[in-house]
Amino acid sequence: MAKRTKNGNGEDLQLLLMAEQSILSKERTVLSFMRTGLLFIGIGTSLVAFYLAHTGLAAAIGLVMVAFGIVEVAESIRRLLRYKRKMKSLRQRLGISMEQYL
Repeated sequence: MAKRTKNGNGEDLQLLLMAEQSILSKERTVLSFMRTGLLFIGIGTSLVAFYLAHTGLAAAIGLVMVAFGIVEVAESIRRLLRYKRKMKSLRQRLGISMEQYL
């Protein structure tokens, strides 16, 4: 991470925006993983509900998909909260609030 400059808030703002851009792109990636986890839960639930009376194998596959989806969503939430904390600490460390630029 670059040091804070003496030239004023312009370069500080640029540094903040670059770091926020990086963190926000990571957040978008995490949200897509979360969406995939929700899809696994939905498909797994459908398999369990539809094939429970017919085939044990399909129901087992559905349960595995639900379990995988739950783990994926939980991990995505954990990562998302970590990136939110990073964003907050970055703003505090630089001593800049975005409200002063809006």
